[in-house]
Amino acid sequence: MIATGVCPASQNQETKMMTMIIQLRDTLRVVREFIVPSYRPERHYMRGPGPACAQRNHGHGVQAS
Repeated sequence: MIATGVCPASQNQETKMMTMIIQLRDTLRVVREFIVPSYRPERHYMRGPGPACAQRNHGHGVQAS
């Protein structure tokens, strides 16, 4: 066994502390996502007529009146 100068009991405490910090971080991420969702619908919707519309109109755009 390699001597590191740290007793196993303090390594166990450090491991528990890191586990608690990680759980707290993950919990805060979930709460933030619930309060302020990162989903942005404008990234998922089409912004204008697509190729199917052009085919229906035989390449002619709809003219404003």
